[in-house]
Amino acid sequence: MIKKFVGTISVAMIASTLLGGAILATLSACEQQGPAETAGAKIDNAVEKAGEQMEKAGDSIRDATTPSNN
Repeated sequence: MIKKFVGTISVAMIASTLLGGAILATLSACEQQGPAETAGAKIDNAVEKAGEQMEKAGDSIRDATTPSNN
């Protein structure tokens, strides 16, 4: 039981860290974007999507390993 809980926390922590990094990078962006900033924005979007997918995967794992009460 503890192992399942620890695994869920790890996925949530990774996802929130990735999302936080994407938010910080977005907030510190300049008004005028050059090629490096555009590439950075694409990376931020990819990291945010990866974080969302990891969160979904964590939810799926939790749901699959949690006994239903039906």
